Amino acid sequence: MIEVSEQLPYDLSEAENQAFHSLERILKNQNSSRISITYKFEGIRISPVAQRLYERLKIVNPNILFLWPDAGSTALARRDSPDNSSKIFSFKEIIEGKYSESSNSVYLTIAPKAFDYEVFYKLCNTPNQAIIMLNGSLEDTSIGIGSVGRERRKEFISNWLTAYWVEPVVNGALIRMYPSDWKLFKLIEDKYNLIDTYTSKPNSETIQEALL
Repeated sequence: MIEVSEQLPYDLSEAENQAFHSLERILKNQNSSRISITYKFEGIRISPVAQRLYERLKIVNPNILFLWPDAGSTALARRDSPDNSSKIFSFKEIIEGKYSESSNSVYLTIAPKAFDYEVFYKLCNTPNQAIIMLNGSLEDTSIGIGSVGRERRKEFISNWLTAYWVEPVVNGALIRMYPSDWKLFKLIEDKYNLIDTYTSKPNSETIQEALL
């Protein structure tokens, strides 16, 4: 049986709890308006994760909006969460003014991808708006033509504050829980051992070198 460090989640439910508590710390103590949460689990179904997070966040702030990239995902979210339908919108609907803004509203944005970048960027340019991004993948290098677009997306996402990140890697795991540093664990004889910490997210080459 593999022994999991107390700093790593045993399952998705525990990861969600860690992420929410990290996010709470930021919302209470920070003025950051761009916050991200990322679960890098293969095959994760983000819709139920997003709905559980929204239910917890709306207790903290009833004015939180539940935003999805396109009309299809928005319609599914409204179907699956009818009690919240009045607070569920697509990115485009918000840009087009389909919701009357509240001065202390927060956007919970779900899984924007690289091909959503332009509309998501416009959404994020809303003045003085706090935005939480769940499982964004804006840096996908397979999307878009040319390096200029990819660099724009990288620069954009580099300005976000990571509340939570958990990522299994080959023979290890990477985690960040605000306000702690990034931590890299290596699986050694059925036990995850902390082998290094970083003040910013390590790239794949750094991770591979450390694990080797």
